[in-house]
Amino acid sequence: MVGEVTHGGAGGDAGRGEVSTPSLIGRDDELARLSRVLTTTPALVLVEGEAGVGKTRLLDEFLSSSASAAHSTLSAVCPPLREPCTLGPIVDAVLGAGVGTLADLRLSGLAGALRPLFPEWAADLPPALEPAEDASVSRHRVLRALAELLDRLGVNLLVVDDAQWSDDATREFLLFLADRDGQGPSLVVAYRPEDLVGDPWLLRLSGRLRPHRARLRLVLDPLDQSETAALASSMLAGQHVSDEFAQHLHARTEGVPLAVEELVRLMARRGDLVRRGQSWKRLALDQIVVPPTVRDTVLEHASRLSACAQAVLRAAAVAADPIAERLLLSISTLAPTDFNAGLAEAAAHRLLHQRDGRRVSFRHVLAGRAIYDAVAEPERRVLHERAGHVLESVVPRACPVDHGSQMMAAMRIRLAR
Repeated sequence: MVGEVTHGGAGGDAGRGEVSTPSLIGRDDELARLSRVLTTTPALVLVEGEAGVGKTRLLDEFLSSSASAAHSTLSAVCPPLREPCTLGPIVDAVLGAGVGTLADLRLSGLAGALRPLFPEWAADLPPALEPAEDASVSRHRVLRALAELLDRLGVNLLVVDDAQWSDDATREFLLFLADRDGQGPSLVVAYRPEDLVGDPWLLRLSGRLRPHRARLRLVLDPLDQSETAALASSMLAGQHVSDEFAQHLHARTEGVPLAVEELVRLMARRGDLVRRGQSWKRLALDQIVVPPTVRDTVLEHASRLSACAQAVLRAAAVAADPIAERLLLSISTLAPTDFNAGLAEAAAHRLLHQRDGRRVSFRHVLAGRAIYDAVAEPERRVLHERAGHVLESVVPRACPVDHGSQMMAAMRIRLAR
Protein backbone atom coordinates (compact mmCIF):
# COMPACT_ATOMS: atom_id res chain seq x y z
CA MET A 1 0.00 0.00 0.00
CA VAL A 2 1.30 3.46 -0.89
CA GLY A 3 2.28 5.43 2.21
CA GLU A 4 0.75 8.73 3.15
CA VAL A 5 1.90 11.59 0.95
CA THR A 6 2.96 14.72 2.85
CA HIS A 7 4.00 18.04 1.36
CA GLY A 8 6.61 19.40 3.72
CA GLY A 9 9.18 18.10 6.14
CA ALA A 10 9.02 16.98 9.72
CA GLY A 11 5.88 18.68 10.79
CA GLY A 12 5.06 19.42 7.14
CA ASP A 13 7.39 22.44 6.88
CA ALA A 14 9.80 21.57 4.07
CA GLY A 15 7.19 22.22 1.42
CA ARG A 16 7.11 25.83 2.62
CA GLY A 17 10.88 26.25 2.47
CA GLU A 18 11.73 25.57 6.13
CA VAL A 19 14.59 23.12 5.82
CA SER A 20 17.52 22.57 8.17
CA THR A 21 21.08 23.80 7.93
CA PRO A 22 23.00 21.05 6.11
CA SER A 23 25.63 18.94 7.78
CA LEU A 24 29.21 18.84 6.55
CA ILE A 25 29.26 15.86 4.19
CA GLY A 26 32.19 14.16 2.50
CA ARG A 27 34.91 16.32 4.05
CA ASP A 28 36.03 14.29 7.08
CA ASP A 29 39.38 13.39 5.55
CA GLU A 30 40.15 16.97 4.49
CA LEU A 31 39.17 18.31 7.91
CA ALA A 32 41.40 15.76 9.65
CA ARG A 33 44.38 16.53 7.41
CA LEU A 34 43.93 20.27 7.96
CA SER A 35 43.83 19.78 11.73
CA ARG A 36 46.93 17.56 11.72
CA VAL A 37 49.17 19.83 9.67
CA LEU A 38 48.32 22.86 11.82
CA THR A 39 49.21 21.16 15.10
CA THR A 40 52.98 20.98 14.52
CA THR A 41 55.32 23.43 12.78
CA PRO A 42 54.12 26.53 10.92
CA ALA A 43 52.42 25.46 7.73
CA LEU A 44 51.11 26.69 4.43
CA VAL A 45 47.77 25.14 3.47
CA LEU A 46 46.23 25.78 0.07
CA VAL A 47 42.51 24.95 -0.16
CA GLU A 48 41.46 24.73 -3.80
CA GLY A 49 38.02 24.23 -5.28
CA GLU A 50 35.46 25.64 -7.66
CA ALA A 51 32.76 28.04 -6.57
CA GLY A 52 30.29 26.46 -4.16
CA VAL A 53 32.30 23.29 -3.49
CA GLY A 54 32.61 24.02 0.24
CA LYS A 55 35.92 25.77 0.93
CA THR A 56 34.43 28.33 3.30
CA ARG A 57 32.36 25.66 5.07
CA LEU A 58 35.47 23.55 5.61
CA LEU A 59 37.33 26.52 7.11
CA ASP A 60 34.36 27.40 9.33
CA GLU A 61 34.16 23.82 10.61
CA PHE A 62 37.85 23.83 11.47
CA LEU A 63 37.73 27.23 13.17
CA SER A 64 34.75 26.16 15.29
CA SER A 65 36.36 22.84 16.26
CA SER A 66 38.47 22.04 19.31
CA ALA A 67 41.48 21.61 17.00
CA SER A 68 41.60 25.38 16.46
CA ALA A 69 41.63 26.20 20.17
CA ALA A 70 45.44 26.22 20.27
CA HIS A 71 45.59 28.94 17.64
CA SER A 72 45.23 32.68 17.83
CA THR A 73 43.55 33.11 14.47
CA LEU A 74 43.06 36.08 12.21
CA SER A 75 40.50 35.41 9.47
CA ALA A 76 40.41 37.57 6.35
CA VAL A 77 37.99 37.45 3.44
CA CYS A 78 38.70 39.02 0.05
CA PRO A 79 35.56 40.63 -1.44
CA PRO A 80 34.99 40.60 -5.23
CA LEU A 81 35.74 44.29 -5.74
CA ARG A 82 36.63 45.41 -9.26
CA GLU A 83 39.34 47.63 -7.75
CA PRO A 84 40.46 45.89 -4.54
CA CYS A 85 41.71 48.09 -1.71
CA THR A 86 45.39 47.85 -0.85
CA LEU A 87 45.78 45.28 1.93
CA GLY A 88 42.04 45.70 2.56
CA PRO A 89 41.33 42.09 3.63
CA ILE A 90 44.12 42.12 6.22
CA VAL A 91 43.23 45.58 7.53
CA ASP A 92 39.54 44.68 7.85
CA ALA A 93 40.44 41.43 9.63
CA VAL A 94 42.63 43.25 12.16
CA LEU A 95 39.98 45.91 12.80
CA GLY A 96 37.35 43.19 13.17
CA ALA A 97 39.43 41.28 15.71
CA GLY A 98 38.37 43.65 18.47
CA VAL A 99 41.77 45.13 19.24
CA GLY A 100 41.02 47.85 21.77
CA THR A 101 44.28 49.76 22.02
CA LEU A 102 47.81 49.47 20.68
CA ALA A 103 49.40 51.03 23.76
CA ASP A 104 50.37 47.68 25.30
CA LEU A 105 51.79 46.16 22.10
CA ARG A 106 55.10 48.04 22.33
CA LEU A 107 55.36 48.52 18.58
CA SER A 108 58.63 49.77 17.12
CA GLY A 109 58.96 53.00 15.19
CA LEU A 110 58.50 50.97 12.00
CA ALA A 111 54.77 50.80 12.82
CA GLY A 112 54.51 54.43 11.77
CA ALA A 113 54.27 53.05 8.23
CA LEU A 114 50.80 51.73 9.18
CA ARG A 115 49.25 55.17 9.68
CA PRO A 116 47.70 55.33 6.18
CA LEU A 117 46.13 51.88 6.75
CA PHE A 118 44.82 52.48 10.28
CA PRO A 119 43.76 56.12 10.69
CA GLU A 120 41.55 54.93 13.58
CA TRP A 121 44.71 54.31 15.60
CA ALA A 122 46.48 57.58 14.83
CA ALA A 123 46.80 58.38 18.54
CA ASP A 124 48.48 55.05 19.32
CA LEU A 125 50.79 54.54 16.35
CA PRO A 126 54.36 55.89 16.25
CA PRO A 127 55.05 58.99 14.14
CA ALA A 128 55.04 58.65 10.37
CA LEU A 129 58.35 57.62 8.85
CA GLU A 130 60.49 59.81 6.71
CA PRO A 131 59.66 59.38 3.00
CA ALA A 132 61.56 56.50 1.40
CA GLU A 133 63.81 56.90 -1.58
CA ASP A 134 61.62 54.74 -3.81
CA ALA A 135 58.24 53.01 -3.78
CA SER A 136 59.67 49.53 -3.27
CA VAL A 137 61.27 50.58 0.02
CA SER A 138 57.94 52.06 1.17
CA ARG A 139 56.10 48.83 0.34
CA HIS A 140 58.67 46.77 2.20
CA ARG A 141 58.30 48.97 5.27
CA VAL A 142 54.54 48.42 5.28
CA LEU A 143 54.90 44.64 4.95
CA ARG A 144 57.44 44.51 7.79
CA ALA A 145 55.29 46.74 9.98
CA LEU A 146 52.15 44.71 9.35
CA ALA A 147 54.01 41.47 10.13
CA GLU A 148 55.24 43.06 13.37
CA LEU A 149 51.67 44.00 14.28
CA LEU A 150 50.48 40.40 13.80
CA ASP A 151 53.41 39.16 15.90
CA ARG A 152 52.56 41.58 18.71
CA LEU A 153 48.91 40.54 18.57
CA GLY A 154 50.02 36.92 18.98
CA VAL A 155 48.51 35.76 15.68
CA ASN A 156 49.85 32.31 14.82
CA LEU A 157 47.29 31.39 12.15
CA LEU A 158 46.24 33.63 9.27
CA VAL A 159 43.29 32.38 7.20
CA VAL A 160 42.56 34.10 3.88
CA ASP A 161 39.40 33.06 2.07
CA ASP A 162 38.45 33.88 -1.55
CA ALA A 163 42.08 34.74 -2.25
CA GLN A 164 41.36 34.82 -5.99
CA TRP A 165 39.97 38.33 -5.35
CA SER A 166 42.91 39.56 -3.29
CA ASP A 167 44.79 42.72 -4.21
CA ASP A 168 48.45 42.68 -5.22
CA ALA A 169 49.63 44.06 -1.87
CA THR A 170 47.79 41.34 0.08
CA ARG A 171 49.40 38.71 -2.16
CA GLU A 172 52.82 40.24 -1.58
CA PHE A 173 52.16 40.20 2.17
CA LEU A 174 51.36 36.47 2.08
CA LEU A 175 54.52 35.83 0.09
CA PHE A 176 56.45 37.92 2.63
CA LEU A 177 55.07 35.90 5.55
CA ALA A 178 55.69 32.56 3.84
CA ASP A 179 59.31 33.49 3.13
CA ARG A 180 60.18 34.88 6.57
CA ASP A 181 62.86 33.41 8.78
CA GLY A 182 61.79 32.10 12.16
CA GLN A 183 58.40 30.76 13.03
CA GLY A 184 55.74 33.21 11.92
CA PRO A 185 52.05 32.38 11.53
CA SER A 186 50.68 29.39 9.67
CA LEU A 187 48.87 30.38 6.49
CA VAL A 188 45.65 28.89 5.15
CA VAL A 189 44.71 30.26 1.73
CA ALA A 190 41.45 29.25 0.01
CA TYR A 191 40.80 30.10 -3.62
CA ARG A 192 38.95 29.26 -6.83
CA PRO A 193 41.45 28.03 -9.43
CA GLU A 194 39.12 29.05 -12.28
CA ASP A 195 39.63 32.70 -11.30
CA LEU A 196 43.43 32.42 -11.20
CA VAL A 197 44.00 31.04 -14.70
CA GLY A 198 47.39 32.14 -15.95
CA ASP A 199 48.24 33.86 -12.65
CA PRO A 200 51.71 32.83 -11.36
CA TRP A 201 51.08 34.09 -7.83
CA LEU A 202 50.13 30.70 -6.36
CA LEU A 203 53.19 29.07 -7.89
CA ARG A 204 55.34 31.72 -6.25
CA LEU A 205 53.55 31.24 -2.93
CA SER A 206 53.85 27.44 -2.83
CA GLY A 207 57.29 27.25 -4.42
CA ARG A 208 59.30 29.59 -2.19
CA LEU A 209 58.66 28.26 1.29
CA ARG A 210 61.25 28.03 4.01
CA PRO A 211 62.18 24.41 4.85
CA HIS A 212 60.71 24.70 8.34
CA ARG A 213 57.18 25.16 6.96
CA ALA A 214 54.92 22.18 6.39
CA ARG A 215 52.89 22.19 3.19
CA LEU A 216 49.46 20.86 2.35
CA ARG A 217 47.25 21.30 -0.68
CA LEU A 218 43.62 20.29 -0.31
CA VAL A 219 41.63 19.99 -3.53
CA LEU A 220 37.91 19.81 -2.80
CA ASP A 221 35.97 17.79 -5.37
CA PRO A 222 32.19 17.72 -5.80
CA LEU A 223 30.20 15.09 -3.90
CA ASP A 224 29.26 11.76 -5.42
CA GLN A 225 25.62 10.65 -5.65
CA SER A 226 25.52 8.96 -2.23
CA GLU A 227 27.09 12.02 -0.59
CA THR A 228 24.62 14.24 -2.42
CA ALA A 229 21.79 12.14 -0.98
CA ALA A 230 23.30 12.42 2.51
CA LEU A 231 23.55 16.20 2.19
CA ALA A 232 19.92 16.47 1.11
CA SER A 233 18.85 14.13 3.90
CA SER A 234 20.63 16.28 6.50
CA MET A 235 18.47 19.21 5.38
CA LEU A 236 15.28 17.14 5.70
CA ALA A 237 15.43 16.10 9.34
CA GLY A 238 17.77 13.22 8.53
CA GLN A 239 15.07 11.34 6.67
CA HIS A 240 15.84 9.15 3.68
CA VAL A 241 15.65 10.59 0.18
CA SER A 242 14.62 8.36 -2.69
CA ASP A 243 17.19 7.11 -5.17
CA GLU A 244 15.35 8.95 -7.95
CA PHE A 245 15.47 12.20 -6.00
CA ALA A 246 19.20 11.76 -5.27
CA GLN A 247 19.90 10.97 -8.90
CA HIS A 248 17.96 14.05 -9.99
CA LEU A 249 19.87 16.27 -7.56
CA HIS A 250 23.25 14.92 -8.61
CA ALA A 251 22.49 15.18 -12.32
CA ARG A 252 21.41 18.81 -11.93
CA THR A 253 24.19 19.92 -9.56
CA GLU A 254 27.08 17.54 -10.35
CA GLY A 255 27.48 17.25 -6.58
CA VAL A 256 28.52 20.87 -5.91
CA PRO A 257 27.34 21.31 -2.28
CA LEU A 258 26.13 24.91 -2.66
CA ALA A 259 24.08 23.96 -5.71
CA VAL A 260 22.64 20.95 -3.88
CA GLU A 261 21.68 23.05 -0.86
CA GLU A 262 20.13 25.82 -2.92
CA LEU A 263 18.23 23.42 -5.17
CA VAL A 264 16.76 21.58 -2.17
CA ARG A 265 15.70 24.90 -0.65
CA LEU A 266 14.20 26.08 -3.93
CA MET A 267 12.27 22.83 -4.43
CA ALA A 268 10.99 23.07 -0.87
CA ARG A 269 9.81 26.65 -1.37
CA ARG A 270 8.08 25.69 -4.61
CA GLY A 271 6.40 22.69 -3.01
CA ASP A 272 8.19 20.26 -5.35
CA LEU A 273 9.09 17.87 -2.50
CA VAL A 274 6.76 15.23 -1.11
CA ARG A 275 7.19 12.66 1.63
CA ARG A 276 5.93 9.14 1.32
CA GLY A 277 6.24 7.36 4.62
CA GLN A 278 9.78 8.09 5.84
CA SER A 279 11.29 8.88 2.44
CA TRP A 280 11.44 12.12 0.46
CA LYS A 281 10.65 12.23 -3.24
CA ARG A 282 10.27 15.00 -5.78
CA LEU A 283 7.41 15.86 -8.04
CA ALA A 284 8.05 14.85 -11.65
CA LEU A 285 8.89 18.28 -13.06
CA ASP A 286 11.33 18.48 -15.98
CA GLN A 287 11.77 22.25 -15.98
CA ILE A 288 15.28 23.33 -14.94
CA VAL A 289 15.07 26.14 -12.41
CA VAL A 290 18.31 27.76 -11.24
CA PRO A 291 18.50 28.85 -7.59
CA PRO A 292 19.28 32.59 -7.33
CA THR A 293 22.54 32.08 -5.42
CA VAL A 294 23.86 29.67 -8.05
CA ARG A 295 22.68 31.94 -10.86
CA ASP A 296 24.41 35.00 -9.41
CA THR A 297 27.66 33.08 -8.84
CA VAL A 298 27.73 31.81 -12.43
CA LEU A 299 26.87 35.18 -13.97
CA GLU A 300 29.43 37.02 -11.83
CA HIS A 301 32.09 34.56 -12.92
CA ALA A 302 31.11 34.79 -16.59
CA SER A 303 31.10 38.60 -16.48
CA ARG A 304 34.84 38.56 -15.84
CA LEU A 305 35.57 36.75 -19.11
CA SER A 306 36.33 38.31 -22.47
CA ALA A 307 33.64 39.20 -24.99
CA CYS A 308 34.67 36.22 -27.15
CA ALA A 309 34.36 33.78 -24.26
CA GLN A 310 30.94 35.18 -23.35
CA ALA A 311 29.77 34.78 -26.96
CA VAL A 312 30.86 31.14 -26.90
CA LEU A 313 29.00 30.63 -23.60
CA ARG A 314 25.77 32.05 -25.03
CA ALA A 315 26.00 29.84 -28.11
CA ALA A 316 26.66 26.76 -25.94
CA ALA A 317 23.74 27.66 -23.67
CA VAL A 318 21.34 27.71 -26.61
CA ALA A 319 22.74 24.41 -27.89
CA ALA A 320 22.02 22.91 -24.42
CA ASP A 321 23.50 19.46 -25.13
CA PRO A 322 27.11 18.50 -26.03
CA ILE A 323 27.83 19.84 -29.50
CA ALA A 324 30.66 19.53 -31.99
CA GLU A 325 33.11 22.44 -31.87
CA ARG A 326 32.66 23.17 -35.59
CA LEU A 327 28.89 23.51 -35.12
CA LEU A 328 29.30 25.72 -32.07
CA LEU A 329 31.66 27.92 -34.09
CA SER A 330 28.95 28.40 -36.73
CA ILE A 331 26.30 29.25 -34.12
CA SER A 332 28.54 31.82 -32.47
CA THR A 333 29.50 33.49 -35.82
CA LEU A 334 32.88 34.39 -34.31
CA ALA A 335 36.00 34.29 -36.43
CA PRO A 336 37.82 30.96 -35.92
CA THR A 337 40.69 32.63 -34.07
CA ASP A 338 38.32 34.48 -31.72
CA PHE A 339 36.21 31.36 -31.23
CA ASN A 340 39.19 29.20 -30.32
CA ALA A 341 40.44 31.81 -27.87
CA GLY A 342 36.99 32.22 -26.31
CA LEU A 343 36.46 28.45 -26.04
CA ALA A 344 39.88 27.94 -24.46
CA GLU A 345 39.18 30.71 -21.94
CA ALA A 346 35.73 29.38 -21.00
CA ALA A 347 37.18 25.88 -20.58
CA ALA A 348 40.13 27.15 -18.52
CA HIS A 349 37.69 28.93 -16.22
CA ARG A 350 35.77 25.66 -15.81
CA LEU A 351 32.50 26.82 -17.29
CA LEU A 352 32.73 24.69 -20.42
CA HIS A 353 34.06 21.17 -20.81
CA GLN A 354 35.72 19.90 -23.99
CA ARG A 355 34.74 16.26 -24.30
CA ASP A 356 36.21 13.43 -26.35
CA GLY A 357 35.61 13.81 -30.05
CA ARG A 358 35.87 17.61 -29.90
CA ARG A 359 32.43 18.14 -28.40
CA VAL A 360 31.65 20.98 -26.01
CA SER A 361 29.19 21.24 -23.13
CA PHE A 362 28.74 23.10 -19.87
CA ARG A 363 30.39 21.46 -16.89
CA HIS A 364 27.21 21.95 -14.88
CA VAL A 365 23.63 21.88 -16.11
CA LEU A 366 22.63 24.75 -13.82
CA ALA A 367 25.46 26.93 -15.12
CA GLY A 368 24.28 26.45 -18.70
CA ARG A 369 20.72 27.29 -17.73
CA ALA A 370 21.85 30.39 -15.83
CA ILE A 371 23.67 31.68 -18.91
CA TYR A 372 20.70 30.81 -21.12
CA ASP A 373 18.21 32.65 -18.92
CA ALA A 374 20.45 35.72 -18.91
CA VAL A 375 20.53 36.01 -22.71
CA ALA A 376 18.24 38.84 -23.87
CA GLU A 377 15.15 37.53 -25.67
CA PRO A 378 15.96 39.11 -29.07
CA GLU A 379 19.46 37.62 -29.07
CA ARG A 380 18.11 34.29 -27.85
CA ARG A 381 15.72 34.11 -30.82
CA VAL A 382 18.56 34.90 -33.23
CA LEU A 383 20.76 32.24 -31.67
CA HIS A 384 17.98 29.64 -31.85
CA GLU A 385 17.36 30.50 -35.49
CA ARG A 386 21.05 30.25 -36.24
CA ALA A 387 21.34 26.94 -34.37
CA GLY A 388 18.43 25.54 -36.37
CA HIS A 389 20.04 26.44 -39.70
CA VAL A 390 23.42 25.06 -38.61
CA LEU A 391 21.91 21.75 -37.54
CA GLU A 392 19.79 21.45 -40.67
CA SER A 393 22.99 21.63 -42.70
CA VAL A 394 24.30 18.43 -41.09
CA VAL A 395 21.10 16.52 -40.22
CA PRO A 396 18.39 15.94 -42.83
CA ARG A 397 15.12 17.39 -41.60
CA ALA A 398 12.27 14.89 -41.47
CA CYS A 399 9.64 17.34 -40.30
CA PRO A 400 9.16 21.11 -39.93
CA VAL A 401 11.28 22.63 -37.17
CA ASP A 402 10.28 25.32 -34.71
CA HIS A 403 13.58 27.19 -34.45
CA GLY A 404 12.40 28.77 -31.20
CA SER A 405 12.28 25.42 -29.49
CA GLN A 406 15.31 24.60 -27.40
CA MET A 407 14.13 21.01 -27.00
CA MET A 408 14.14 20.45 -30.77
CA ALA A 409 17.56 22.05 -31.11
CA ALA A 410 18.92 19.81 -28.37
CA MET A 411 17.49 16.73 -30.09
CA ARG A 412 19.11 17.66 -33.37
CA ILE A 413 22.45 18.25 -31.66
CA ARG A 414 22.33 14.76 -30.19
CA LEU A 415 21.73 13.37 -33.67
CA ALA A 416 24.59 15.43 -35.07
CA ARG A 417 27.29 14.06 -32.77
